[in-house]
Amino acid sequence: MNTPPTARLKALGISLPLLLFAAAIIGLPFVVYHTITAHAQSEALREARAFSSVISIVRSYYANNVSGRIQRANGLAILTERYHNLQGGVPIPATLSIELGEAIRERLTDSTFLFSFVSDAPFLNRDRPRLDGFQSDALRAFRRGGEPEFWRLESEATGGSRLRLAIPVVMEEPCVACHNTHPDSPVRTWKTGDVRGIQDVSVGLRVGGQAQDSIELGLYLIFFVGSGLWSLRDYQRRGASLRVANDALEQSRTELQSNAQTLQEIIADLRTKSTVIEKAPFGIAISNPYLPDMPLMYVNEAFTHQTGYRADEVIGRNCRFLQGAGTSPEAVDAIREAIASRATREVEILNYRRDGQPFWNRFLIFPSFDEQGRLLHFVGCQTDITELKRAELARKRLSGELQMADQLAVIRQSASRSVQDIQAPLGQAISNAHELEQALTASDGQGRALAQSLRDALAQVSRRLSRFDQFTTGTATSGWRTIDLATWLTQIAARARDLPTSRGCLISVACPAGIMLHTNTDTLERVLMHLIDNALSHAFTQGLPRDGARVMLRGGLGEQTAHLSVIDNGNGLRDPVILRALGQSEAAWRSSGLPDLGLFADRRRVEEQLGGQLTIQPAPGGGTECSVLLPCRNSDLTPVS
Repeated sequence: MNTPPTARLKALGISLPLLLFAAAIIGLPFVVYHTITAHAQSEALREARAFSSVISIVRSYYANNVSGRIQRANGLAILTERYHNLQGGVPIPATLSIELGEAIRERLTDSTFLFSFVSDAPFLNRDRPRLDGFQSDALRAFRRGGEPEFWRLESEATGGSRLRLAIPVVMEEPCVACHNTHPDSPVRTWKTGDVRGIQDVSVGLRVGGQAQDSIELGLYLIFFVGSGLWSLRDYQRRGASLRVANDALEQSRTELQSNAQTLQEIIADLRTKSTVIEKAPFGIAISNPYLPDMPLMYVNEAFTHQTGYRADEVIGRNCRFLQGAGTSPEAVDAIREAIASRATREVEILNYRRDGQPFWNRFLIFPSFDEQGRLLHFVGCQTDITELKRAELARKRLSGELQMADQLAVIRQSASRSVQDIQAPLGQAISNAHELEQALTASDGQGRALAQSLRDALAQVSRRLSRFDQFTTGTATSGWRTIDLATWLTQIAARARDLPTSRGCLISVACPAGIMLHTNTDTLERVLMHLIDNALSHAFTQGLPRDGARVMLRGGLGEQTAHLSVIDNGNGLRDPVILRALGQSEAAWRSSGLPDLGLFADRRRVEEQLGGQLTIQPAPGGGTECSVLLPCRNSDLTPVS
């Protein structure tokens, strides 16, 4: 049976990293050869630049200090490219460069350095070879972009390499004067700074000579390879012990798999418990007692539904953001004491949702400890008991109403008996007054009138006693119910807008939401509608205000009273006699001769049927404010959202 190569390598203890290390060792000589080649290339480039600089200096010196001086001095020396055939002839710079290159080529037999001066516009009498590819490319590059040099590494037919460097030959002022006037010059439009040609310097690269200096590197490579093979052999010797270690690791892996199965069971159990906590029908919040301000670190879905906050909005914050203006300081102190003493405590506290709506919260807080008794977290469980609170409030109100009904029944029976006790002698007095009137003679007109007046007064008292008896026996408890004050005032305003006198008048309501009031709504509605009708009929008789006729129904709470006001911006009751007379008796009002606006009837209804008080005063901004003040207990008047 053939064993796969990978299995054989594994059996020998040879791994992929070791193979990569061996490949790196094998490739190291190639890297060294490349390094030597690059070194030789940089050295050749440096030598070529130095040699070219020497040639450029010689040429520039000759142009400025030989030919230039002779021209400026009008000397006898002749500057010409044919200086060999003339007595006193001096070579021009181009001739000098060309002949220097030929001399260097002749004298350097090993072709290490080659130099030539070439141009694409030689004099007509010179037999110059055509430019090769490198020379043409260099000349175009210099004339196109003004590069300081142009070089290239080229391969030779013999297998070696040669680095070629080109330096531009720039026309100077003496050169321009000569070439533009010389009869053999093919171009006579030269300007100072033009590129006339190039100096082509080439240097042969000899890597073999450089490698002779790398004996120490070779010895190091031998040592490196030997140590690598030694390490490989040592690795093979350790293979047996590694296999033993692998067996131990396999056994550990089996144990880990068993532990992983146990861990998965624990995770499943934790996931079940987490789901129970997350989906619990009551809010759960967990805080970290070791961070500043004890921020929340977890809240479940019920918490977010109860408060209106998202989990990411509350994580990292202390849960006091649920408190508000109506939160009891005693409940807050109880929670703080439970945290300080690490005790379990349950409180009922008024909290506020994200939208500002209050809700009653039955809050249970307890500490969580680990097996060593170390405190881990504080856990809070909260239940919305707002509806339970409302039911309790309704029960208290119903109990109060029943108690009040019992008291009224006793009062009604006592009043009825008193009325019956008074009615009998009162009826006898009326009969006596009638008999006295009949007994008096017709001539005694004053006596008959007095008897008739007495009889009428007694009859009026009897009628009022009858009405009082009727009220106490049949209507004392009718019309009493619990109302939402803001909603009820809105309904009254809607009915008032249907009055004929309300045309052109703005009737508005200003009352905080959530005020619940227990009262006789039939009587209270009759009083308020009469006050509104009075305002619409009498407040604007002297003309409308600039901002138009306005009547506002306002409701609110005091410490022990509820107040309902009808406020207009009209003429106003500013006569002090009227305001003072309203505080007197009805008889004093009648005797004053002032107009009867029905206010005394309203006052009697408020005082006798509602147990309250009716006041009238000038409004601060002009107009009149009529207020009904009703006494209330905590169970009768409670703000509940």
